[in-house]
Amino acid sequence: MERTVPNILVEPFFIDEMVLIRTATPENSALEAATPESLKSDCEIYMNWSPTYQLWHDRWWDPFSPTRIPVDTAGLIFSLMQDARQWSIVPKSVATAFVQSGRFVIQELWEAPPVRTCYKLTHKHPKPTVNRSLAILNQYLKLLFP
Repeated sequence: MERTVPNILVEPFFIDEMVLIRTATPENSALEAATPESLKSDCEIYMNWSPTYQLWHDRWWDPFSPTRIPVDTAGLIFSLMQDARQWSIVPKSVATAFVQSGRFVIQELWEAPPVRTCYKLTHKHPKPTVNRSLAILNQYLKLLFP
């Protein structure tokens, strides 16, 4: 969610699709696309990715459910997801890293969550000593996110 902040430039630089991940099992690898209604909240490993994601999530699952497992870092999802019934919604860049381990699969979601937008924040009037560093950062961002 883009905000206006005095003297700060807020620019989106990367948009990441949100996807469903599950433990890699023969059953999960063959699963059809899931609907949010088919996912049990007591099997969720939950991370609040953004206010927009939170609003979407709360449309489908009880925001006060005591049974889901809340986490504050993506690495905890990797560590805690052990059961074939467990699931989590993560950015595709995170999911790709999880899938490379061989322990997880991406399952399609019929009602996709909103994308996750990453922003670059810079001062509107940076100090001259910072301009060179910003130029280098901008070069790398253009290479990584054309």
